[in-house]
Parts: sequence; structure tokens; C-alpha cells
Amino acid sequence: MGDVDSLNDKPPASSNIDKRDREYGMFQDPLVVKQNKEIESGLQKQLDAFFEEVRHREIYEFIIKHRPGKPVRAGPRLRGSYNAIIPLEYTDGSAALRVRLPGQTAFPDEAVRVEVATLRYIEKMTSIPVPHVYHWGTAAENPLGLGPYIIMDYIPHENSLEDLLRDPTVPDYKGDLDPNIPRDKLERLYRQAANVILQLSKLEMPKIGSLQQQGDSFGIGSRPLTQDLNDLVVQGGIPPSTLPPENATYSTSDECNCARASFSTPLA
Repeated sequence: MGDVDSLNDKPPASSNIDKRDREYGMFQDPLVVKQNKEIESGLQKQLDAFFEEVRHREIYEFIIKHRPGKPVRAGPRLRGSYNAIIPLEYTDGSAALRVRLPGQTAFPDEAVRVEVATLRYIEKMTSIPVPHVYHWGTAAENPLGLGPYIIMDYIPHENSLEDLLRDPTVPDYKGDLDPNIPRDKLERLYRQAANVILQLSKLEMPKIGSLQQQGDSFGIGSRPLTQDLNDLVVQGGIPPSTLPPENATYSTSDECNCARASFSTPLA
């Protein structure tokens, strides 16, 4: 295990720069939204308390336990729409503890399990660069008490693909392409994106649903965990018991669409 003595000072404060605004195409129950925001705020306060109490060392020791190496610098805490990120820079790369925010995720344990299986499957079956997962666990398995988590590679960055493509003269970005992007740069970006899409298109499964990992094998073992399935609970207050069971999978698109049509709010 690496030495965290050089990380006694608290890292820079958390940032929301990666948080994305998103339009919701369904009715929002204000009481449910308020309740979930309070839950999300509770985790944020818990994270802040960890650092105020100098318990950030526990977090970094936990990261180093599963991603050994010599740490050199603690990165700023980041918070997006659905996750809190705590990066740690090593002499030979960077890793991060990613914690799922409960207030915006209806099924946090299930979501993290599916994400880990998907990342590992893509890493195994393609050449698409995805973060390597060193360790993960459910909320009950998190010794820090911060909810379901992933310890994974982290790539420090300042820009996204959107930043490279957007028209800087348009204040409210709505997908406007910068007309002054050099053609060779645009072709290079599109070629890389096309390569990713092509490789993903070759990954096929006999059922419709979400990936699960069993040892070194992968298969469809749970329901399609769509964005709108999440929003039905988080934004609309729909009881989770009325949704498809977690182990629901579908053999055909007709079967899947019929299941979706059984709800008053589409799950597209």
C-alpha cells in the first residue's frame, strides 16, 4: 500500500463543473423531487464531513488498497448529475473513488453493478478505451458508508467532445457546430467516434436487458435500466414495485415494447 502522509492537507473543495442540466419529458411530483434532493444533499454533507474531520485519509487509503501505487496528489472532488468523484494522482497514473448519488438514482446498487459489468465487457471485447475497474461494491459493502462505489482509472481532463465541437459564438449551446473547426480535426474526431459506434454495434446478446458478470462470463441477467425507468421513480414518484422486476429480460423487441406500453408513462 502506498503512503498517504503527503496527502494530509485537504484537497481542493468539491466542484459541480461536470453537472449537466437535462430536460425531463414527464410529470414531476414536487414532493418526491424535494425528498430526493434532501437525500442527495445528505450524502453531500456526509462527504464534506469526511474531509472536515480529516477522514479524507480513510478515503485515500481505501483507494490505494485496491489500486496500489505511490500517491502524489489529491485531486479536487467533483460532483456530476449522478456521481461524486474523488480523484487521486499517482506517479504512474490516476484513480478515483466514484460514489453514486442516491437522490438522483432510483436503484443505485443495481445501476453500479450494471455499469461495472458493462465497462468490463467493453474492455474485454473491444479496443475502446474505458476506465479499468479495480474494485466495486454495493452500499452495504462500502466500509466508508458512502453508498455503492467504483474504484477505477481516472483521466484528468479539462474539455469534453462538446467543448471541442461547439460554436463559441452561441451563448446557449443547442448543438451548434463551430464553423471554424479545421476539417482534418473534425474528420479525426468523427473517425474516432465512428470506430467506437462500429465496435459497439458488433456486441450482441440473445436477450434484451442489462449486462451481468459471472466470473469471467457476461450475459443479460436483469431488466433494461433505462433513464426513464429511473425518472419514473425519482421524478414521478412511481412505486418501484409497479415496475418490471429486476430479473426481467426480454427475448424480442416486441416483448420489450409491450412491457413498456403497460405503463402510462413511456420508458423510451
